[in-house]
This record gives sequence, C-alpha cells and structure tokens, in this order.
Amino acid sequence: MAQSEMNRCADLDARQADADLNRVYRELLSKLKSDDNATRKLRAAQRAWLAFRDARLQELYPAKDKQKEYGSMYPMCYAQVATGMTKERTGQLRRMLDGKDPCEVSGN
Repeated sequence: MAQSEMNRCADLDARQADADLNRVYRELLSKLKSDDNATRKLRAAQRAWLAFRDARLQELYPAKDKQKEYGSMYPMCYAQVATGMTKERTGQLRRMLDGKDPCEVSGN
C-alpha cells in the first residue's frame, strides 16, 4: 500500500473517531440538559480537552515545515495520534453517559 493511501486511511479513521466523539458528547449534553451547572462544566471541560489535544499534537510535531521535517509519514502519524486521543476522550464521555462511578471516569 502506498504512503498516500495509508495517510488517507488514517485520516478517515481520525474523522470517524471525531464523529463518534461528537455523537457521544451530544448524547451526554442531552442527558444533562436539566442541570445547567453540569452542562456548563461539561462544555468547559470539552473546550479545554480540544485545546489540549491540539496543543499536544503541536508539541509532538513542532516543526514549522512538517512535511520537510517528518516526511511523507507525517499525515498518517498525526492522524493516528489524534485518533488515539479522541477515542480515549470518547471513552471517558461514554462512561459518564452510562452513569459510571466518577472514580471510573478517569480510568480505562
């Protein structure tokens, strides 16, 4: 398989993970809609998490010319890291949605 195809597949995986995250987040917001305080805090936490994810990816790949510095594998690697982080966050939100004990929310 050519690198361009692997990059495309990794990008599709990242997009799917992001779609799943957004779906679970909307479901959780819907579940919390009668609690304004919880809704506000969830929104703030999600904004902070998105900022963290983006900053973490920039930390891992700090070069200005990413293609030159990291090569043709860069898009695939970037997408794979983003996918892993997004799936982890989706799991956290899903555990909240399922009403798991808060001690379990931060765990795996």
